[in-house]
Amino acid sequence: MTVILALILSLLPLGILKAEKKIKSIKLLGPVVVCYLVGALLGNLLPVALVRPFAMQISEVSVMLAIPLLLFTTDLLSWGKLAKSTMISFSLVIVSVMVMGVLSFLLFRDQVPHAAKISGMLVGVFTGGTPNLVAIGKALAVEESVFLLLNGADLLLGGVFLLILMTVGKKLFSFCLPAFVPSLSVQMVQGHEHHDWQKLKLKQQLKFGTQLVLLSVLVVALSLGSSHLFFKELFVPYIILVMTALAIGLSCWQLVRGMPGSYELGQYFLLVFCVAIGSSANLQEIINSSSIYIAYVAVMLLGSSLLHLLLCTLFKIDRDTALITAVAAIYGPPFIGAFATLLNNREIIVTGVTCGLIGYALGNYLEIGLYYLLTV
Repeated sequence: MTVILALILSLLPLGILKAEKKIKSIKLLGPVVVCYLVGALLGNLLPVALVRPFAMQISEVSVMLAIPLLLFTTDLLSWGKLAKSTMISFSLVIVSVMVMGVLSFLLFRDQVPHAAKISGMLVGVFTGGTPNLVAIGKALAVEESVFLLLNGADLLLGGVFLLILMTVGKKLFSFCLPAFVPSLSVQMVQGHEHHDWQKLKLKQQLKFGTQLVLLSVLVVALSLGSSHLFFKELFVPYIILVMTALAIGLSCWQLVRGMPGSYELGQYFLLVFCVAIGSSANLQEIINSSSIYIAYVAVMLLGSSLLHLLLCTLFKIDRDTALITAVAAIYGPPFIGAFATLLNNREIIVTGVTCGLIGYALGNYLEIGLYYLLTV
């Protein structure tokens, strides 16, 4: 059964990519959204105990392979030009989340026990992703039952919001924000690489594909190995940081950066990730979440997102930068590649991953700081 699941999760993206050329609805939604939906359907038709553990392993492996492949084509000069607007946008995310953390506390403190802890945990989640929820839950000694309910509410609304961003987010942000203007050098590189990959014969594609995947595996292995060496465990923020640094370092080597197929392979592994992560979501567990926690998460998530959009409008941040920094804060680095693919903009990958890493680092400080501020 494990072999069958592996084949399904691996081959579904290939089938969806081929169907995209013939089926208008898939082309309209995009392969990223379709893979996520198909995965969710699969996960809720099959027993969760059978699907989830294996799906989570596949999602972890696929995203770790995807990140280096996507970063091998990095142009550091272009990244430097984008850094200013990206950091402004990410700072606006942090401000928005902190403001809503305080307002949510004031709104729910008479209805929810330990509201200060919950606001603190959610500030961590929406500035650095789920790992911060786990960390602050342990740091503040939050009861396991409360943690599970809050995690279920976050999974429900986070999944719905992710789907909204993937489907209508691009159009919604386009109404309020100016379009992203890519640099000419990156446009030329993207067009050249894509053209070369499509023209290659199967034998050449296999040759370059094998070399690129082996390089990605090497980057992942070094990252995991050094994490064990220095921390005696798999420390996720450190692993992503090292993976990013090694991949960018290799991108400075013209032989690697000019190798065709890197972005296409990275995109494929991201689609595998989307199928796998979608199949790990179980509706029954989500439904069991308490409505008050769902309301708490909804106010934080929607309120901070709308405030961020408003601030980005005032500061004239472009659409792609606003979206990618929001995704980096709420979902972390693993989803950056998927959204860059959705926006057809690989130029924002490095800055998006960087913001995700900053969120990992800052999240725990922000959430603990807010908790003590609210309990003074």
